Amino acid sequence: MTLFNASGTTGNFELKAVDDQGSSVLIQDGSGNLVASRKFTNLSPYQQVYLRDTDLFSSTDLAGGKHYVLKATSTKGTLLAFGTALDRKTNDLVQITDDSQASPAEDGIVSYWVAGVSKIDSYAHWRTDLRIFNRGSKSRNLSFQYSYTTDGITPNVAEVTNRSIAAGQLLTYDDVIGSLLTQDTRVDLSRSNAGILRIFYAEDDESGTRPLVIGSRNYDDEPTGTAGSQLSVYTLAQAAGPGQVLFLAGAEDSDRYGSRIGVFALDAGPVTGRIVAVGPDGSEVGSANFTVGGSSPRYGQLSLTDPNLNFRNPGTPVSIRIDQVAGGRLGAYVFTVDKVTLDTNFIQALPQN
Repeated sequence: MTLFNASGTTGNFELKAVDDQGSSVLIQDGSGNLVASRKFTNLSPYQQVYLRDTDLFSSTDLAGGKHYVLKATSTKGTLLAFGTALDRKTNDLVQITDDSQASPAEDGIVSYWVAGVSKIDSYAHWRTDLRIFNRGSKSRNLSFQYSYTTDGITPNVAEVTNRSIAAGQLLTYDDVIGSLLTQDTRVDLSRSNAGILRIFYAEDDESGTRPLVIGSRNYDDEPTGTAGSQLSVYTLAQAAGPGQVLFLAGAEDSDRYGSRIGVFALDAGPVTGRIVAVGPDGSEVGSANFTVGGSSPRYGQLSLTDPNLNFRNPGTPVSIRIDQVAGGRLGAYVFTVDKVTLDTNFIQALPQN
């Protein structure tokens, strides 16, 4: 974990931990003594503090796949905090940031979306993990809707409702499709490849001030290691409404890297739009129209080499613009795979202001 004082003045930070049931856990101070919290005082401007799990927990605490929630607070200075997950077999790093935020309720329901959720066993062993922390003071009943397609044409939805999460509790799923969504026996998830997960609950008086903390990672689960990347959490603030534009940078098609562009409807749809690949000189080097939602699947993906895009490769990474959005709200992303190492990179599209 890294704590960074992004301030031109000194900073005072404090770090605490709880287990997945919300109970406080003692952590080690700089001398190895167990304390209720670890304090970092008078940090210099722009100073960083790096902490490993073994700096905070004993080998006994870390045994058996235990999960903890770390809470960093600041009484002085400007705190930026993020973590890194290390695969000890491959030394791959996945940066973990708290990109969750308050999501505005609609009709009394608070919703979050996670794009690119997968379970694939045809050419690799892709899985998606999910971590949800309830920072509120009351329990919440969560519902999950996984929208997917097995043939690219037919929309399917798996749903699990009334999963209670107590105040301060952490829910963990190493394979959210295989361990949670398969509880919906009305649908066959064995042939699903990828889709969109919506997480929602009834609005309460803390939804705007103590929202859920949601983290998710897509990874290739192999005996030699688990290459992967953090997925983004979407609220309505990361979606484009009718007439708005989404954009991102860093899609690529080369001998080493391959990118897939994903779009998904946050509303029932149909939602239509246009995917545009933009070269480094600002010119359009490919485009395709799309429809998601309605009688079509809620999401769709295509690679830069898809014939519908008519991509004219400039030999460099390109930007992606999503425009001509109509019929509802839309989210988008690019998922890039390193063809040699199978490392992945997830890029979230953001609306243009």
